Amino acid sequence: MNCSAFQIASKVSFMFIICLPFLFSGCMLDGQGHSRGQAGLHYAKLKQEKEQLAEMIKQLEEQQKSQDERLERQQSLIADLQLGLLQKHARINELLIKNKQLVSEFVRYNVEMKGQDSKVEAVRLLAEAAAIIEMARDKHNDKKAERFIRTAENYLVKGDVELKSNNYEGASYLAYQAIDIVRSLDQEEPQVEQVSESEEISFVLHLPMKVLQDSNIRMEPTDESEILYIEKKGELVNAVGLKGQWVKVADQQNGSGWIHYSLLSGLIN
Repeated sequence: MNCSAFQIASKVSFMFIICLPFLFSGCMLDGQGHSRGQAGLHYAKLKQEKEQLAEMIKQLEEQQKSQDERLERQQSLIADLQLGLLQKHARINELLIKNKQLVSEFVRYNVEMKGQDSKVEAVRLLAEAAAIIEMARDKHNDKKAERFIRTAENYLVKGDVELKSNNYEGASYLAYQAIDIVRSLDQEEPQVEQVSESEEISFVLHLPMKVLQDSNIRMEPTDESEILYIEKKGELVNAVGLKGQWVKVADQQNGSGWIHYSLLSGLIN
């Protein structure tokens, strides 16, 4: 009986020893399968994140392209405004010269007036202005003419006040102003003179400007002209003239030369 029990126990132990590797291998396979499952999930997650990043990069590239196009349009607008600024400065320069001429003529006229009978002349001019205003009122009846005539009448009233105050020169001056205003009704509307592309204009007042990038300063206002020197980006120069789309600039170190207007920026502040 004991012998049989021993034999049975021996057989069971033997079978367990034989089956143990198979059981162990099964556990290993289950562990590996679980690891593979986790790796697959991790790979799928990484793939999804990669696709999301690719979509974000695409959107950023589209936004960058849109920003570049907007910047290009703004730079083109700035260049056009810059040329307009230079042309306006040229016009101001022309008006300053004309103003100097007018001042000289007024001084000459003032000197001549001192040699005349100022009171008689003032009375005569005020009477002449009153007659011219009356004729203009009969001739013109539109709103623009009415404004001009009303302004002339105001000058006439002020002239009478100055006459009574014995300021004969002031009265004469106001009478002249009234006459000029009324006579301008019969003159053609003055046209704004455009800056000639072939005419070189020298500025009475120099315009401070900044160089936008390293730029060639040339002897003449053409792309083929000899390069005198290179002006560095950010340097300050004085615009002293204009010819077409070329600006004549000068600095203390290198002297003067020509640069295209698109390479300059006006100092607003």
